Amino acid sequence: MKVTEKTGQAPSWALPALLLALVVRGAATDAPTFPWRDAETREWLVCGQCPPGTFMLRPCSRGSPTACRACPPRHYTEFWNYLERCRYCNVICGEREEEVRPCTSAHNRACGCCWRCGTPGWLGWSAASAHASSPRA
Repeated sequence: MKVTEKTGQAPSWALPALLLALVVRGAATDAPTFPWRDAETREWLVCGQCPPGTFMLRPCSRGSPTACRACPPRHYTEFWNYLERCRYCNVICGEREEEVRPCTSAHNRACGCCWRCGTPGWLGWSAASAHASSPRA
């Protein structure tokens, strides 16, 4: 969908029409979209978002869809997005934790209590048993 401009401002109906188009198009394709204003033509376009594990290399144009690229090592995107770069896997497991889910292109690392470390004689065993049972991400 495009909205052309003559006066430098979009008509008052442009934003509601664009939002309606986003809803209708998103429902039809099940792929999320986002509004993007082309810098050269100054037209409003409806661009497809990039799937998890990728980032937006280039937004759509009138003649081409959004270009996505896979996240580099140690980076991720967990949701559909139009980010210009992937997020860094920044969760570091602590001394009494172990990795329960590694960093992948679609998820940050997750840590959980090191229950096997909680044996008598191990210095931090009582502290480990105090940790929450759900993984930390």
